[in-house]
Amino acid sequence: MRPAQARGGRRGDRCRREARAVNAAALPHFLATPHALALGVWTILTASLVLLGRRLRATPRALSWDRAVGVVACICWLGVNTYWLWPPVRWEQALPLQLCDLAAMMAWLALLTGLRLCRALLYFWAFALSSQGFVTPITREGPDHPEFWAHWINHGAILAAAVYDVAVLRFRPTRRDLILAVGVSLGYVALMVPLNIATGWNYGYVGPDLPESTTILDRLGPWPLRIVWVCLLGALAMVAVYLPWELARVIGLSRGHSRFTSSSGTAAE
Repeated sequence: MRPAQARGGRRGDRCRREARAVNAAALPHFLATPHALALGVWTILTASLVLLGRRLRATPRALSWDRAVGVVACICWLGVNTYWLWPPVRWEQALPLQLCDLAAMMAWLALLTGLRLCRALLYFWAFALSSQGFVTPITREGPDHPEFWAHWINHGAILAAAVYDVAVLRFRPTRRDLILAVGVSLGYVALMVPLNIATGWNYGYVGPDLPESTTILDRLGPWPLRIVWVCLLGALAMVAVYLPWELARVIGLSRGHSRFTSSSGTAAE
């Protein structure tokens, strides 16, 4: 997610509250319909990619289709970052340093290279973190503004690639993947905090300022303690999206053991 311009200090707090009030008042007719439309379009496109990908699994065209999806994800990433870096550049939000920017990079790297690291980071960053961009989008622009398209194309590509990797390419996260994703994410925070302090920016949303739009960050208390809560909640979210697979493995092993025990008992009789 690219943040709307953040403001600090007492005057900044007042401006931020006023901006949020305006955003909240405009939400029902200015954002709600485009938001719902974006979600609907994303659902249809993602479902189409998955259905076609699964249909082509047993054909010679499967690999070509997988690569085509990866190339499209790469084009989306390049297009979005070209928009943000187009002059005049606002360095506090133009650099591809937000976690969602890195997740978008993992999207096409995972599909084009098949590297386990990229696939693991894509899974956990997409479902645990970037999904917040669908629930509480930072942008308050409508379809008539390029920022609207940059936001939804970026987040749509991330989630679509992650769904495709799970539903078509059968990626299944392991405990090692979880530990790796949490470790890389904490390393990312460790890099962004000093950068934000030195520049006044807010990459990774671990800087002193808050986005103008209301997000979960508003409930995490003052900075720098907020950083601790961001890390804890992020790690918990990753655990949450991993648990279903761990439970499935445990249940599968349990059933397999029961069948083995039953068949052994029958044979013994």
